[in-house]
Amino acid sequence: FTAVFSNGGNFTDTRKFRLTKYDTGVIRFTDFAAAAPALSPSAWAKGEIDAAISLSVVPDRLLTDFTANITRSDFCTLMMHMLRTRQKTDNAGLLREKGVSINRDAFKDTKSEDVLVANALGILNGRGGGIFDPNSSITREEAATMLTNVANLLGIKAGEVQSFADVDRASSWALTPIGFISSVKDKTTGGAVMGGVGGGKFNPKGAYTREQAVLTAVRLFRA
Repeated sequence: FTAVFSNGGNFTDTRKFRLTKYDTGVIRFTDFAAAAPALSPSAWAKGEIDAAISLSVVPDRLLTDFTANITRSDFCTLMMHMLRTRQKTDNAGLLREKGVSINRDAFKDTKSEDVLVANALGILNGRGGGIFDPNSSITREEAATMLTNVANLLGIKAGEVQSFADVDRASSWALTPIGFISSVKDKTTGGAVMGGVGGGKFNPKGAYTREQAVLTAVRLFRA
């Protein structure tokens, strides 16, 4: 919300605030003007992040630390939240629609409902040996793969495939997803759901920030 302070004369000051209530019942009050830079999105990301908020594409608990790298678990949570919002259903409805059920023993290091549902839907796999590695930062090629799998669930088709100068640095399993997701367009802006990093490069092994993740989520939502 916006608060306008005025002395009734020649002084006015406008400040923006946000109240966030989490599922745990915790309420956070944030003054974005006074917040540390990491708590607020970068200027180039703010417009699309505002759109993501208005469309309920991103869960409240991820609306902070925007410039920090996003973990594999949090990226999964973001994708599942976006998918539920777009399909207007819950996890049970998504599983029912695809005729699958979760394996609660799929991973040794997480029992996250979102991770297990995403695994059942074919959105993600672990690192092998029952390890998901939830707290590690997700790489750009891993994000591209999850985004592609969500897009496939939604029946979204590929567009014109982009080429990247450093695609030879990508894992073999990521080549098709990188080509696919960089070809899918946001119908509102016309931009790629996940493009390169500039200079004709994709940087497949690079980390992915929360604000970048939110941008790709809202773009896929509108694709």
